[in-house]
Amino acid sequence: MLRSRPIIGFTGTQVGMTYEQLDAVRRTLDEIMCQPIPPHCMREAHHGDCIGADMQFHDIARSLGLWIVVHPPINQVKQAHCDPDESRLPKEYLTRNDDITRECDLLIAFDMLASVAQENLNRYRPERTVAVANTTQISTAQEVTNVD
Repeated sequence: MLRSRPIIGFTGTQVGMTYEQLDAVRRTLDEIMCQPIPPHCMREAHHGDCIGADMQFHDIARSLGLWIVVHPPINQVKQAHCDPDESRLPKEYLTRNDDITRECDLLIAFDMLASVAQENLNRYRPERTVAVANTTQISTAQEVTNVD
C-alpha cells in the first residue's frame, strides 16, 4: 500500500528501455497518477540520473508532473545531468541504488539483460518479445508489472 505521498523509484540500464518497457512504465505511472492523494502532497519519482533508461524515465515522470529527485553517481562519465526538482549527494552506483530502494514505496527496475535480449528478440524472433521484457523485484520493493 502506498502512503499518502507515494514515492516511485526507478533503475534501469544505460542502453535504455525497449518500446514495451517504456509503455509499461507509462501505464504504471498513469495508474499511480489516478490514485487519490491529499491535496498538500506531491507524487515523487526517484532515479539515478544516468544515461539511457533513467533519462527516459525522467522524461515520462516530468511529462506527468511528478516531483523528481535524482541520486547522481560520483562517476559523472555516464551521468545524464537531468533537470530535477531535488538532488541527493553523489554516491557510488550501488550505494545510491540502495538509497533509491530504501526511499521508495514502489520500485520499477529493468535489468540490462532484459533490454538487450528484448532488442535481439525483436530483430530475430518477434513472436517471443513478451517473455523477456519484465520488471524485476529488488530488495523490499514491490514488483510492478510484466509486459504482456
